[in-house]
Amino acid sequence: MKKSAAIAVTGILCAALLSACSMSAAPAGQSLAANQEQSAAESDTETAENAQASGEMQTYTSGYGWSVKYDPAVFEMMESEESVSFYYLDESAGVNTVLITYVDSVQPEELLYNLTMAMTDDPESIIRSEGFFPGTDDKWCFRRVVPASEETSGLTDTLIAGEYNGAVLMFEVLSETTGDDSVDIPASDAVSELINSVTYDHFYDQEMFSYYPGSWQAENPEDGDLSVVLSKDHTGVLHLENDVDILWGSVELIPADGSDPYEYTVEGENLMLHLGDDWISFTKQEDSAASE
Repeated sequence: MKKSAAIAVTGILCAALLSACSMSAAPAGQSLAANQEQSAAESDTETAENAQASGEMQTYTSGYGWSVKYDPAVFEMMESEESVSFYYLDESAGVNTVLITYVDSVQPEELLYNLTMAMTDDPESIIRSEGFFPGTDDKWCFRRVVPASEETSGLTDTLIAGEYNGAVLMFEVLSETTGDDSVDIPASDAVSELINSVTYDHFYDQEMFSYYPGSWQAENPEDGDLSVVLSKDHTGVLHLENDVDILWGSVELIPADGSDPYEYTVEGENLMLHLGDDWISFTKQEDSAASE
């Protein structure tokens, strides 16, 4: 599939995005940021042609406080009203496109649900996961992968979204494989390098997890001296018979040693942890040092 086809697919996905939620043009109080974004983008566009011949790395700076680096000899940068796109230029590698979109007035999981449901009639095929947000080691994101199919024009669609300063920042990767590693691997590496180059002027605490950090103690004495400590940076410790270092997401405590995760939920001052065949109730302790 050539780049023109990729642009058409991108247009369809952006239309789905517009119908699923409210895109932020420039919220009140952010008009300066929006103007800065426009000025930076105009500057990028003006210099990219000269840089393309020499292969110099360019920095795209968004007025919403994030930046990425890209090589204009490898990616063509294009902007729309809703997002910025980076198209991999080696047509022999098929379509490999990164779209970065700032979305207001929606939660990350709601956004991902609306988009993926519009992409496939087979929800069971969607691969769901969570992890650290690109460019951070203390912020969280949600990931969805919609595998290649006739519905997706043979493209795999990978979506990464997380709360970002009161809104949602989303990375979307459209990719297709040729079966030739000498072509597919450089394309995949280039996409990963672009996404991993993201930096932020400010990335404030994610409010959707504001009530998770802290120390949690088993409520029933019959359950023994069980406790959970969740830190703001999504690390923690599960105190069972032995201490287990963990990462915590929205629904799982993930052991650092790679063993099976523990299912859990948090509602207000109560945490419910699935251990064996039982659900153990924990209550939050007054000592909140773990949240620092």
